[in-house]
Amino acid sequence: METRLLYLITDSGTGGTEKALLSLLSGLDRRRFNPAGVLVLKKKREMALQWEKAGVPVFEFGMDRWPSPLLLARIHQAIRRAKPDIVHAFLYHSIQVARLIHMIHPSFRLVSSPRVNYQFAPRPALWLDRVLRGQDAVAVCESAAGKRSLMEVQGYASDKVEVAWNGVDRARFSFDPAGRLRVRREWGISPEEILIGSVGRLHRQKGYDLLIDALASLEGERGAFKAVVIGDGPEREILEAAALRQSVPIRFAGERSDIPDVLSAFDIYIQSSRYEGLSNALLEAMSVGCACVATAVDGTLDFAQDGENLLLARPGNSSALALGLGTLLEKPALRARLSGNAKITAEKFTLERMIQGFHEAYDHVRSLS
Repeated sequence: METRLLYLITDSGTGGTEKALLSLLSGLDRRRFNPAGVLVLKKKREMALQWEKAGVPVFEFGMDRWPSPLLLARIHQAIRRAKPDIVHAFLYHSIQVARLIHMIHPSFRLVSSPRVNYQFAPRPALWLDRVLRGQDAVAVCESAAGKRSLMEVQGYASDKVEVAWNGVDRARFSFDPAGRLRVRREWGISPEEILIGSVGRLHRQKGYDLLIDALASLEGERGAFKAVVIGDGPEREILEAAALRQSVPIRFAGERSDIPDVLSAFDIYIQSSRYEGLSNALLEAMSVGCACVATAVDGTLDFAQDGENLLLARPGNSSALALGLGTLLEKPALRARLSGNAKITAEKFTLERMIQGFHEAYDHVRSLS
């Protein structure tokens, strides 16, 4: 019997969660699962257009910071019109909205996907989550670390939490020498220069202030290198000013649509996050074959082997980032070894595996009816 699905998500920008939802919508077995639509609490942005191209209607609700009673009523009506068997809510605000509506009108089963470790949430947010979590049929995490966090920090029952590991489109994210040459020419990067890069939202979570400090300590000591960050966000002006003040050779290049080519242009990929789920951006960089330095956070520890498939750095510490980057700048043989092992690691995190994980979660939820 076909399962009718409705998705609820806080925003529709180009973050990792939004991209994961696109992969899920594109890969769903439409013979068994019918996605009736995506409800966006805020506004339709870049990824909403991609969801619509995948054949799924998208509806926006214009939320500012918190949902008003009127907005809750509008979402409630949209859910009633869609008549879903399952509502799947992504990210904190959407999950709590879906839970409140489920309390009023429990006509559907609720699946939640928090996506980020709750240990970093404010106490009031954690309290509300504990009060409302009983509305979930199941929570689906993107990593084993996320599952442990829900159980250990929030007290979720083990049989109410499942894992659908993030996956990478290996056909798309593979090394492209022509793309590498094109992007490096565009940015004026010579063949002799080492290019350090990252992809992510310009937000305090991603630790780009720490990256700037780390690069500042390396400048002039480790040979010729430049750095590029792909993405946008609320801290762009602050970060650009900090880089200018410290004379750090880093470019904030904004959003781009050619990420596989950009990753091919990088020699070293850096994840400087203070906290993280299972980072799609890091897995994509590893799939292309970047030698990576990543902070020892959450989902990264599900697959990280320090010194084997990447170098780990202590979170929140610019000196640790500088040590990892400096090591790779000085040791081309280590870069080559990490590159090869990174590709092998990424092969385990396929889109097919991720989508199958969600299929199994939906089947489990339907079996509870």
